[in-house]
Amino acid sequence: IATAPYLLRPRADWAPVICSVGTTHIAGQWTHLLVALASGAVRATDGFVFKSDAARRLFRGVWGEWQARFGFATPFPELSAVITNGIDIEVNKRSEPLRRETRQRLRIADDDVMFLSFNRLSPGTKGDHQALIVRWKDVLQRLPRALLVLAGATVDRNFLADLRTMVRAAGVGDRVMVLDNPF
Repeated sequence: IATAPYLLRPRADWAPVICSVGTTHIAGQWTHLLVALASGAVRATDGFVFKSDAARRLFRGVWGEWQARFGFATPFPELSAVITNGIDIEVNKRSEPLRRETRQRLRIADDDVMFLSFNRLSPGTKGDHQALIVRWKDVLQRLPRALLVLAGATVDRNFLADLRTMVRAAGVGDRVMVLDNPF
């Protein structure tokens, strides 16, 4: 339901719906959009928030193709915006004082090259934390000052414990950090 909130809207409900489109590779989003357009559930007064300009262009293009091919009357909503990864890049610019403070707090040397994976620490998260840990020894052969930081909200405490155990077992404990809920 969260990927297509307009699908369950009663026909007489006039309130606009704002839908967030985070990615373009989820089959369900395309199916929901097709059903919403074909059934008239999505309206020109609805809005979309896209994660990237590329996603908005792709959705606009497919929308137009479907309009032409199937005769859908609803135009692409004028109310659409792009919020890159949901992060305000003007507010979150690089800060040298914050960088120094963070490196000091985490005991990261100035010549360390840090690779950050910031997402949910969960087995269901896109990407593979475990594969990163297993292969990090290979990275260190070429880049001995590389540091992998896996950070984010913990969804599964057992998974977090497994990650930390895996880091020790892989022998990369001094070059991999697992940070639970860093904020």
